[in-house]
Amino acid sequence: PITESTTITWNYTDSSGNTTTQTQEVQIIQAQPPTGETNQLFCNSAFIYELVVSGSEIQFYDNPTEGNLLNYEDSMTDGQTVYASQIINGCESEERLEINITIKEINAPSGENSQTFCLENNTTIEDIITNIDSVIWYDSEIDGNILPNDLILNDGDIIYGANLDSSTGCESQSRIRVIINIIDSSLDFYNLITINGNDLNNKLKISNIENFPNNRMYVYNRAGKLVWSISEYDNSNNAFYGKANVSGIFMKDNFLPTGTYYFILNYVNPCINNELKGFIQINNNQ
Repeated sequence: PITESTTITWNYTDSSGNTTTQTQEVQIIQAQPPTGETNQLFCNSAFIYELVVSGSEIQFYDNPTEGNLLNYEDSMTDGQTVYASQIINGCESEERLEINITIKEINAPSGENSQTFCLENNTTIEDIITNIDSVIWYDSEIDGNILPNDLILNDGDIIYGANLDSSTGCESQSRIRVIINIIDSSLDFYNLITINGNDLNNKLKISNIENFPNNRMYVYNRAGKLVWSISEYDNSNNAFYGKANVSGIFMKDNFLPTGTYYFILNYVNPCINNELKGFIQINNNQ
């Protein structure tokens, strides 16, 4: 504060007629406005109490002179101007600090809420597709922990992405929710078929084929002749039990003789593994 002081002298006569001279020092306080940035930026929303101003007993108004006193809990709008005074030793500054408000609203990223990837690709957060590149990923819809971009994702993971505006450092309040689907396109099989009427090891069983119903199976004998073929192999109704089903084979609709056979299974999926090849040993004991 800028202060001015002066001394006032006057004579005082009491009731008895005695005159004395008295002096008193008077101090005039000229309170200066508080200090702070005249342009203040906020992300998505802002309240009066968030304004950064240095001073004593700060007061906020909607006009540079007089005007309405603002409540600390009042929300602000983009483009609004707020005026701040301070009170020093009971005196409020006549001049006020002008503060121009900018509120940057950031939209959440957009993209598919369910995204599918292949197990063999070792999918990480960087592989998730959104409309922007500057996404921060979290393990929770609100608050939560930031996930590293090199985190390998698992089937069933749910993560949440916020948009980060690089020019302002503002982050979207809402987040995109993404469910991760990982396709395990690798298939296993047991390659022994025993034909003896006891229903044990009586078919070619391929694990996880139910995940790929759009498929086609081919079985060949050692001479390279096709002996069996079917679409939508399912380990049940559409399964190879060791019988031929192809026209031109003398054993059509009969069990094939003991020997080694070769199969090719083509199954549709977006991953690298979309074909399974292997040998089948048939032991025909009938």
